[in-house]
Amino acid sequence: MISQHFNEEKCKQLAKIIEKYHKFHGNYKEAFFEFYYKDIICNKNTRLQISETTKLRVLDKFLGILNAEGRKGPFEYKVASLSRFKKVLDALQQESKQFPVTIHEFRKALEEEVTEKQVEESDAKAIHKMLKSFPGVGQKKAGLFIHELTYNLGLVRANEWSDLKEVPAPIDIRIKTMANAIFTGNTDPKDSNGKEYYGEGKLKELAKKLINNYYSTSFGFHRFFAFDDLWFWGHFYPCKEIETRKGKKIEACKLNKSMLEIDFFWEMNPHKLPKECPFKKICKLYQKKQGVQK
Repeated sequence: MISQHFNEEKCKQLAKIIEKYHKFHGNYKEAFFEFYYKDIICNKNTRLQISETTKLRVLDKFLGILNAEGRKGPFEYKVASLSRFKKVLDALQQESKQFPVTIHEFRKALEEEVTEKQVEESDAKAIHKMLKSFPGVGQKKAGLFIHELTYNLGLVRANEWSDLKEVPAPIDIRIKTMANAIFTGNTDPKDSNGKEYYGEGKLKELAKKLINNYYSTSFGFHRFFAFDDLWFWGHFYPCKEIETRKGKKIEACKLNKSMLEIDFFWEMNPHKLPKECPFKKICKLYQKKQGVQK
């Protein structure tokens, strides 16, 4: 049974739409990683030597996570975190490891650098907690980095059920905006007093409920990363009318093609994307604007 915070029928609909349109975010991420990180992607049969060049490329990806929106922190935080994470990669290199490493091997290398050891049975949960001890890394960035190491780059091999189910979904402002528009009808995740409607805690709960109860069995491994699809749709489809830098107005729920110019690595024809946000049919904000009460 879903939490009292969320309408059960809408959760079923949400899961169904995420599954149906997941391929679009998948194509986008594949294009991004092929463009920027092709040299360190490990596919099923790939073995990658952990060299100085490889370490620099992985550190570059870690820096990208540190630069993500959220807890950016001062420059010194980034330097300290990069220095610490380099030691983790050094430890793997000294043990003559190759990428991909197992999630347990990655955990052991992290434990060499982190003072407070974790005792959780799940390697992924322990890694998540240890990454949060790095300056400038919080819940979202730790979860996002685990997702990218395991799912997008394939540098760390993880068992989907025993490991990744323990990793909290990375929640950022775009995901909060999308989820609140769908469930509460508000584009701002906070009310006038600064109190969040559906904040990080509730949305992590929702992401876990979707994994355990609402996605179809055929969705498989993708279920552990699919909640991040809300970021993708929020990126290209504004929840409220906006004006671009060129002065063009983009209606709410309509495709913002100017974002395709920013994401130049993605050469998909914009006409292949839906003209309108696929979540519109279950979005409470859209229903309010249309005068529909549900």
